[in-house]
Amino acid sequence: MHTATYIELRPVAADGPQHAKGDYGQAVWLRAREPVRDLSATQAAVHRAVLALASDFTLLEPVVHHHDLSLSTPDVAIASLDHSLWWHSDGQLDDWILYVQESPWPGRGRGFACGRLFSMDGRLLASVAQEGLVRVPAGVASDEG
Repeated sequence: MHTATYIELRPVAADGPQHAKGDYGQAVWLRAREPVRDLSATQAAVHRAVLALASDFTLLEPVVHHHDLSLSTPDVAIASLDHSLWWHSDGQLDDWILYVQESPWPGRGRGFACGRLFSMDGRLLASVAQEGLVRVPAGVASDEG
């Protein structure tokens, strides 16, 4: 079973489309679909490992938004080139975690995105940075910025 099936994702959007033209950021809530049942001394490590994996699921989406496209647009292809995480505090995947993401730069077939993961009480759990390969459909202009 793919790990994404274990994680529930809910986009943060008042209503309408998830992103508006010119908005290169997004936020999603995430949590484990089932309680993480590891009650051993390694519980924090298990939560970190699953959260590290989940931090890759949506991070390149804001890069695609630069082209006014979404991940569901036909012929959009993305691939992670690198992914870095900095842990600041432990969190529990059994609780909702807010994942705020933005893309300050797309260009030359790549894009850079960064994010921050927050606990329900507002603690910064981790910071994330990622560069990805982005292929958009033929006829869509690519920023060379």
